[in-house]
Amino acid sequence: MTELVAVVDENDNLIKGEERKIVHSSTLWHRGIHVFVFNSKGELIVQLRSPEKDKYPNTYDCSVSGQVSFGEDYEKAALRELEEELGIEATKIKLVLHFKMPYGPKDYHVCKLFECIYDGKIKPNKEITEIKFFKINELKKLIDEKPEIFTPWFVEILKWYFRMENKLKIF
Repeated sequence: MTELVAVVDENDNLIKGEERKIVHSSTLWHRGIHVFVFNSKGELIVQLRSPEKDKYPNTYDCSVSGQVSFGEDYEKAALRELEEELGIEATKIKLVLHFKMPYGPKDYHVCKLFECIYDGKIKPNKEITEIKFFKINELKKLIDEKPEIFTPWFVEILKWYFRMENKLKIF
């Protein structure tokens, strides 16, 4: 069965469910989530995307990123993606941000960013080559000096986090 992605208008009003391949080859706005997972030392868990990823392979991304399925809310999607991508069974996540932004040509997202603190075992899935722990000030320096090593959306979210000029349109 084909998973349907939640298609929305620019104001995040749900319109319908549509196949991922259709959504990503059109200009349809769709819902996504990101989760920043920090350890108790305040380091951010960052994933290196697999070389097999269709978009931005071998680049660093948020701890977790994913699509919201049709019929699913943002929080459930974030919890599902934490489990699928990192093997984390979190029960408490905090909403940090609701925004929209083009992620690339024909890739328009309305997203929510969540965060949580986790110190347990991490079991990355096959879409992740490596997990790294970064001190926040290290990330700020890297997005200034080597933004190309990150996905474009992660750079913009980090810029927002650091209160720098960014491309996010906040709700």
